[in-house]
Amino acid sequence: MIASYRPNHTIRLVRNPYFHEWSKAAQPDGYPDEIVFEIGGTPDTAVNDVIRGKADAFSTSQSENPPSARLLDSLELRHASQVHSNPQPTTIALFLNTRLAPFDRLGVRMAMNYAADRAAAVQVAGGTNVAQATCQVLPPHFPGYRPYCPYGTSANLAKARALVARSGTRGMKVTFWSWADLGSFGPYAVELLHSLGYRVSIKTLGDPYFNAVGDSRSRAQIGMFEWISDYPAASGFFNAIFSCASFVPNSRQNLNDAEFCDPRIDRQIETALAAQATNPDAARGLWERVDRQTVDQAPWVPLINPKTVDVLSGRVGNYEYSPNGLGMLFDQLWVH
Repeated sequence: MIASYRPNHTIRLVRNPYFHEWSKAAQPDGYPDEIVFEIGGTPDTAVNDVIRGKADAFSTSQSENPPSARLLDSLELRHASQVHSNPQPTTIALFLNTRLAPFDRLGVRMAMNYAADRAAAVQVAGGTNVAQATCQVLPPHFPGYRPYCPYGTSANLAKARALVARSGTRGMKVTFWSWADLGSFGPYAVELLHSLGYRVSIKTLGDPYFNAVGDSRSRAQIGMFEWISDYPAASGFFNAIFSCASFVPNSRQNLNDAEFCDPRIDRQIETALAAQATNPDAARGLWERVDRQTVDQAPWVPLINPKTVDVLSGRVGNYEYSPNGLGMLFDQLWVH
């Protein structure tokens, strides 16, 4: 339970005297009597403190900001047993508004996917230690995931420009909506749009970002999108942000920023949901099909799947990682 909190400085947790382990599988008793989270500073400083034994653990699942690529490369060589990299149930993409020009044309949306240099997107995110390239909606190691990349991970500008030329949209004005938390992707997206001949401006927002781009009255053509699954089910992606019912017009609570609706894919989603309860093995194959069909319709330009990087001091043991959004299980660590 929380014993004390100093905003932007520390959170101190202590054992809850009313907790008693009723099931080790459901909720095991913790090892530490006290957990102190220190807030602030830079990731590199925090990681160096851990390596020197001044702190016990660092995790990008709490900070959102990874250490520098140079430091991570050094750690992989000198302290490999203390560094853990795990996939997150997360996909970062560019959403394309399927109801607004120029992205109301399938050919243009496909062109964006062909033109995307996903290896460069990995470098924008911080390198291969913290991200991997993707062409699809579902993240790796997720139920219903099967590798599928019809566009390729490197840019195919010739094919992309031919599709844009065929669409007659070259030279059109496009405003890219940039989310401050992923602001480094703004220049990446602007360069991508420029490469296809669009005239680009950029609009950056902080906390109000998702409410703004979700509201169809904002007429957001394209912007950043990050989706983190709350639980390991493909429906957590497709029902919430790609079904016809998920698009709520004129609402700041709308999550389907691409305003995507395909009744054929909706029918596939319903079939997969029905199979999920009675035949999970069959459902996985159905979700694979939904994923492929959605990628083919290109409401997104999927770019990367982030990884969680955890760094432990030499005196810490019993490292456990939960892939379902919890990350490192701090209460299961022990310290010599």
